[in-house]
Amino acid sequence: MKKQVLIGAMACVMAANAGADEVGRWYFTPQIGALILDDDRNVRGDGDRLFGLAVGKHLHDRWSLELNANGAKVEGFAPYAASLDALRVFRRNQNVSPYVTFGAGAIRNDVDVGSVNTDAMVQAGVGLMWKLGENRRATGAFSVRPEIKARWNDAGHERFLDYTAAVGFQFSFGPAPAAAVVAMPAATEPVAPTPAPAPALVAPADSDGDGVLDTKDLCPETSRGVAVDEKGCPQRGSITLAGVNFENDSVVLLSGSTVVLDRLVADLKKYPQLEIELQGHTDSVGSDQYNQRLSQQRANAVRTYLLNRGIRASQVVARGYGESQPISDNSTAAGRAQNRRVVMHVLQNPGEVEVASP
Repeated sequence: MKKQVLIGAMACVMAANAGADEVGRWYFTPQIGALILDDDRNVRGDGDRLFGLAVGKHLHDRWSLELNANGAKVEGFAPYAASLDALRVFRRNQNVSPYVTFGAGAIRNDVDVGSVNTDAMVQAGVGLMWKLGENRRATGAFSVRPEIKARWNDAGHERFLDYTAAVGFQFSFGPAPAAAVVAMPAATEPVAPTPAPAPALVAPADSDGDGVLDTKDLCPETSRGVAVDEKGCPQRGSITLAGVNFENDSVVLLSGSTVVLDRLVADLKKYPQLEIELQGHTDSVGSDQYNQRLSQQRANAVRTYLLNRGIRASQVVARGYGESQPISDNSTAAGRAQNRRVVMHVLQNPGEVEVASP
């Protein structure tokens, strides 16, 4: 008697406005703010206007590196600073990304009465990168960047601690991220084309909502949410995962997803002969390129969860299909919810295991 691998069937939530990948992009950030001087400088007042410019690159999903220059004008005193700063960024893939920054450089202190000194300085601070928009080709983005820094100035026999508070307007640019390449199953024998249908007097319909028109559907009563092949019939061993959900605007799995994925881990360890493909799907909201990238990233996130719990890398592949394989009508909220899903598709099964949903 064949053993059964029981896996549920619920669609995953895929938000259409997650933050795009900034890694690898250059950026420049004009800044305006204020300078708060150390009381020991004996300078009347603080700089009511500070102007600056940062030019850098997002090197990693956690790190950015930039050159930063700024200056301010106070009564009888004008400090100008330049530094090389590193930014440790958190939650890069979300629209609001906090960061901490630290760096070192030099500061030139121009005094109306007295000498002009150039001294070493170090600084550290905190800030936010708040992404407000991205162009449709995913080659550029605009963000608002507020930050506060403490700046230590070593002026020979004296040391000063100043503060800067500024708002930057960040413009990032670079090539659009390429879709990940995933191993594909071996090609199957070509299927003989079906005879062309007779001309219809009305627009073609899709009665069971599986994405295959009735004129080509050989299984016209397929249940909603079931993955089908090009003929409209259920795919052997394909199941929409249940309860696999992500945080809004993120590829981070919600805690409730672990119940389903831990069951899947146990089944894959029990039946190591199974080889599966994790398929990510989205609705039609957003551009084709964006949906393709988002579906791939979420399929990769599920695969990473399985590998971190001992599943062999050769046993699981991930592939994003974007909005190309809807199973329901994208013009309604209910239809879009059905189209946002993660599917487990069996690639190799010697026949000892029957894959089914309850």
